[in-house]
Amino acid sequence: MHSMQKILIIFSALVCLLLAAGCRKEKEEKPPPVRTPSQYTLTYSAGENGSIDGISLQTVNHGEDGSPVTAVPAEHYHFAGWSDGIATMSRTDRNVAADLAVTANFAVDQ
Repeated sequence: MHSMQKILIIFSALVCLLLAAGCRKEKEEKPPPVRTPSQYTLTYSAGENGSIDGISLQTVNHGEDGSPVTAVPAEHYHFAGWSDGIATMSRTDRNVAADLAVTANFAVDQ
């Protein structure tokens, strides 16, 4: 009976170890935190028959404003809007939080 008690004790210890190992949650790997870039690029281009007055390639810190730019049409053309829908010739992009690339569009005068 003495050897039977040893076997029972060993068996019980093994069961406890297996249960403890099965209950342990595996450590979940978390993705790295998303970092907001500290600087963004503003790119202003002119389509055919016009130009940009101001700094056409700007580096702006997060949350700050860009410098003003103006779309200037060539002779016999007029400003037709920016590619992102802004309708004014002059613009200053404010509170910048992303890169921006836009084109000034021009149309022939009628």
